[in-house]
Amino acid sequence: MHRFVVGVVVVLALTACTPASVSNLQDVFVQTAWQQLGKTLAPRFTQDISRGVGVVVDELAAPGGYLDNPLVRILLPPPTGMILDLARGMDANPNASLLEQLMNAAAEQAIPGAAPILRAALTQFTPATAQALLAGDPTAATEFLKAATADAVLAAVTPSVSTMLGESGAQLLYAELLDIYRAQAVSDVPEAEMAADNTMVDLSQYVAKQAVEGLFRSLAAKETQIRERLDQATGGIMQARAGRSFLPVLRAR
Repeated sequence: MHRFVVGVVVVLALTACTPASVSNLQDVFVQTAWQQLGKTLAPRFTQDISRGVGVVVDELAAPGGYLDNPLVRILLPPPTGMILDLARGMDANPNASLLEQLMNAAAEQAIPGAAPILRAALTQFTPATAQALLAGDPTAATEFLKAATADAVLAAVTPSVSTMLGESGAQLLYAELLDIYRAQAVSDVPEAEMAADNTMVDLSQYVAKQAVEGLFRSLAAKETQIRERLDQATGGIMQARAGRSFLPVLRAR
């Protein structure tokens, strides 16, 4: 790896110093060097992302994995008015705080069901796919996995979330809090607006969806860390290469 990185640096230095008359040849050398770097790093990148999936899922599944993490914490469900009113008086209304705890606990217990789906998707990565994702945006691999697996992950975690919310009493608690909000609503609010704002959401679907969204936000943050480590391993070459992509080369194959 070190020798190859040094070779890339030499090629880049030559590109900066040689006459313009040979710029086309230099471009070929540079593109070849970057393509080889991508081939070298792509398997490691895929392995790191796979390990990252395990780390992220384990962290979210731990007690407080959602509740204590501002990046993924699941907030009170709609209606909007209830969210605002109860959030202001969480201490005065312990049931609101309890509902939020129960929702996040359900997400923490259900999210391990996502891991097998994500790992199965990673096994389908071809070398070309991994190389293209490595050359993409800072969260390209996460976005790829999200597009490929989000629906399946949601379907996998929703039944567990529903069971846990029912067993914990969260469903009933949500209905009670919504009734309290409706009873305390300001009378001069237009009827149409109140009707729209008072709609009770499917709590299981809401929590499951928020849990999945939080999963991919966490994975995106982990991917950014992985890329930073790979950049350090290449002496900063990946960062210097930012903005240029292997994608045209891969699509031409």
